[in-house]
Amino acid sequence: MSMDIASFIKTVKNVSSDLGKLVELQNDLVKSFNTSYKCIRRKYYNGLEIIFNNQLIVLGDLHGDFETLVDIIKRENVFKKLENDEAILLFLGDYVDRGLFQVETITAVSMLKTTYPDKVVMLRGNHEPPPTLIPRPHDFPEQLISLYRSKWRVAYRLFMRIFQKIPVIAIVPRQILFLHGGPPACLKDSKSLEEAFSLNTPLLDDEVLEDILWSDPVDYNIYYRDSYRGVGRLYGYRLTAKTLKLANVKYIIRAHEYVDGGYKFNHNGRVITVFTSKAPVYGIERVAYMVIGRDSLESGDIEKCFRNI
Repeated sequence: MSMDIASFIKTVKNVSSDLGKLVELQNDLVKSFNTSYKCIRRKYYNGLEIIFNNQLIVLGDLHGDFETLVDIIKRENVFKKLENDEAILLFLGDYVDRGLFQVETITAVSMLKTTYPDKVVMLRGNHEPPPTLIPRPHDFPEQLISLYRSKWRVAYRLFMRIFQKIPVIAIVPRQILFLHGGPPACLKDSKSLEEAFSLNTPLLDDEVLEDILWSDPVDYNIYYRDSYRGVGRLYGYRLTAKTLKLANVKYIIRAHEYVDGGYKFNHNGRVITVFTSKAPVYGIERVAYMVIGRDSLESGDIEKCFRNI
């Protein structure tokens, strides 16, 4: 299916304003999560394996910033690249809360995934929460109320059901582990990545899920300690080193933290944070996304992969 930016924007607005069409889209989205493709393989219950030959375009937190998402699609000629097998598009989670166009943003990402299921990866963020750990702020319901009035609870239950099905990690073999926050603390004593992340368990352990979605890196030679957020952990270089070894990768690429300028490095450059939202609450004009090529991975020159917008 060929797509252009004007028709994409029009369709996003049309679907996001019609609850019936939104339900159809999200049902199609679930099917795409449960299917393996040539380049995106559902290797585990809770994780994916990515095989790419050309480019991997990576976006961090969007938080309802539909405008920046559209700008990136235009700048990178995303539709053409996806249709011509020139790129894979990967989202690191946090599609809703904080921004002005939350429903449009998650609708747009869902449309990209269902239109190009073998070229788009959606990962889960802490603002795609389990019912037991709702983040703050969580103003997504307010935007649903403004759109769907008395039927907003139908939409909210729909999205909460979808959130529980979004994968939590993706791996480019021998290169990158992608997730929203960080590795779970139990990895310290684990013998395999599958064991630590409960990858082959249909229902993730609550504490493991909390760590993956909520944790942040700190530049200390520790495994982990309690987080200032009140949930998740602050993880140090030692937990990162163990994670890289078990996953057999060189880098952890994650989102979750507001970063002025759009990106930062921790743990001797092995943990990379990318932040993509210009939601007004942040008050920043310069964010980032990544365009990763095979040559960058082979040379180790990851900093050249960042694009400011």
